[in-house]
Amino acid sequence: LNEKLNRYERQLTGHRRKLRTTKTKAEHDSIENIVDSIMKQAINDNLDNLISAFYLSKTYTLYDEERLRWFVSDEYPYANHPVLSPVRQYLTKKELRKPGKMFTDFTSHDYDNNKFKLSHFAGRGNYVLLDFRTSELESFMLDTNILSSLNKKYAKKGLYIVSVWLELDKVGWSEKIRKRSYDWFQVCEGRFFGDEAARAYGINELPQNVLIGPDGTILERDAAVRGENMKPTIEKYLLKK
Repeated sequence: LNEKLNRYERQLTGHRRKLRTTKTKAEHDSIENIVDSIMKQAINDNLDNLISAFYLSKTYTLYDEERLRWFVSDEYPYANHPVLSPVRQYLTKKELRKPGKMFTDFTSHDYDNNKFKLSHFAGRGNYVLLDFRTSELESFMLDTNILSSLNKKYAKKGLYIVSVWLELDKVGWSEKIRKRSYDWFQVCEGRFFGDEAARAYGINELPQNVLIGPDGTILERDAAVRGENMKPTIEKYLLKK
């Protein structure tokens, strides 16, 4: 078993070294996809031994929820192994933002330390989009442009957007955000995944978004309301009004 694991690791090590020298995002993404494919193949080829559990603990965010739940069911022999503890925690947290559940209230503050409470907006006949983000990821620029477009078009038609920044330096965040011209709510507590909002919705990776309906129930989450999916998914609901 050790030799088998070592073979996979030798393959992965070669590709990971290449990641350090990539010069373009396309090249980086291509190598990352190869690394992910090797680990997923290792999982599929070793369902009867611990190699599958070892690599699953590193790639579980690549799997859909239905497949992940199989790995923590009685059908999988290593479902209760300690190495899969992150997978079980991940699924438990996803339940907190599962479509059909009532929204969970939280309190936060904007860059001027004004209090923000979600229940002042959610469950009151409006749609609310929670946009969980961090300034550490440049990939949020695309979502920011889409959010700006949605806000201009639907802010007066029943859509509230709340960007929840998960940061460690709230003072530094406040100074940066104050200089930007955002037209929707920007809140932060400076405790990263320890923020009340992040804990309320089980956020332990970024990016993640949650769409709350007029009656306060969660309608969509995660990839369905991120990136290129964001605008058509939200308009699907708003244009019904």
